[in-house]
Amino acid sequence: MIKGNKFDILSYSSTKLELIFQNSTIATGSGILWRSNGKLFLVTNWHNFTGKNPFTNKSLSEGASVPDSVRFWITRRDVLGNISVHHKPVKLPLYEEFYEPFWKQHSDFHALRIDIAVIELNIPFPSEVITMQSNKFENLLSQISHDVFIVGYPLKNSDNKLPIWKRGSIASEPRIPWDGKPAYLIDAASRKGMSGSPVYRRNFGPAPIIQDDGSINVKLDNVVTTSFAGIYSGHLSEGEESVTLGIAWLPHLVQEIIDNPTSGTRD
Repeated sequence: MIKGNKFDILSYSSTKLELIFQNSTIATGSGILWRSNGKLFLVTNWHNFTGKNPFTNKSLSEGASVPDSVRFWITRRDVLGNISVHHKPVKLPLYEEFYEPFWKQHSDFHALRIDIAVIELNIPFPSEVITMQSNKFENLLSQISHDVFIVGYPLKNSDNKLPIWKRGSIASEPRIPWDGKPAYLIDAASRKGMSGSPVYRRNFGPAPIIQDDGSINVKLDNVVTTSFAGIYSGHLSEGEESVTLGIAWLPHLVQEIIDNPTSGTRD
């Protein structure tokens, strides 16, 4: 057990996902622990839970395997408020009836194929669990060519419980919907296993912050400034070719699902 704030707190809120069928791991992915109104949620991609491409509805595996449960890890604070790195595993069923899964998805899923799924967690002492909201965020100016970080788990067989911070850059105009969807593109050489990762924009030094009225205020005394920039959804494919462009779904979509949940579906 390692105690103390020796690492970036956002590393604690990302978790590796093991997608399980009949007690065997059939795939891995990434997710994030999220807190809203005192409740805990696991956030990841819809395709991690269904095993289907959200745009084509085709199976992502040759054997068309579909997980029946997911294993992930949480980190808690101890009684003194320090972070205790013990990464407790949690295994969660994904359904009781196959076509009535436990996750929630966006109300516009069928129109826009928004590849995000959210499951509410029933975990003892939820206030002790480290979530993304344990970090302080600001509304950093984000423009095309700016760097972002995809924080997830690309190494399937690694025992490392802390994520990899994979650098990429914003590759499409973030304020213009990509392909008519609430998303933008990231140029990054990511790997399988990172689907469902949070995306962060991080600035070192003076930080351009967007104000509520749309104006920009440069905070000259900031050292490190972070904004939540969305949920990563893996590489695009052109026919049989995979390109180094990935999809990031806009950050407001997660809270929209939590505030207005729609029952999960498989197509």
